[in-house]
Amino acid sequence: AVKPARAEGQVFTCPHCAEFKAQGVPVLLRNYVSTGNVSYEFRSFLLNGIDIGPSLLAMCQPPESAWKFTSALFATQQQWVQGYQNIPESEGQRLTQLPPDQAIVAIADAGGLDDFARMRGVPKAKFTQCLSNSAGFDKLQANAKEAVEKYGLTGTPTFVINGETVKNAYSWAALEPALKDALN
Repeated sequence: AVKPARAEGQVFTCPHCAEFKAQGVPVLLRNYVSTGNVSYEFRSFLLNGIDIGPSLLAMCQPPESAWKFTSALFATQQQWVQGYQNIPESEGQRLTQLPPDQAIVAIADAGGLDDFARMRGVPKAKFTQCLSNSAGFDKLQANAKEAVEKYGLTGTPTFVINGETVKNAYSWAALEPALKDALN
């Protein structure tokens, strides 16, 4: 058994990660995880400042809705990322000058991530609480540091099987043979 097969570095703004979520995860869950031969652990990686808000929101969800929330982030990636890209440069510069906990919330608001969250049942107070969570941010940074130092993360998505980074596996087509090899 492969325990755990980790998606060590997935980025909510990464198109390849969204593709893996749509194409690979259903097969992974159905053919490997449901059999008990593989466990799957998702870990968000911070590639840029835009990734902080969605990552903190996903971490903040209760276990029964976290998977659905994460799936929605990937499924609608182009729409909410566009909101961030539409922030005028001068406004973006102003927002980044705020204290870090305020900047994360303000940038997410300006990018429309608050609307995304509200449509999925996250009230404004919880949205602000999740994005102001310094312990959550510290955990994301620690995960990113571990991914780089321990697993040599160089791109996303990155997969780890039995403690070893799978090289050049950025898609389900590339990952599945490595899983099959590990199971034999």
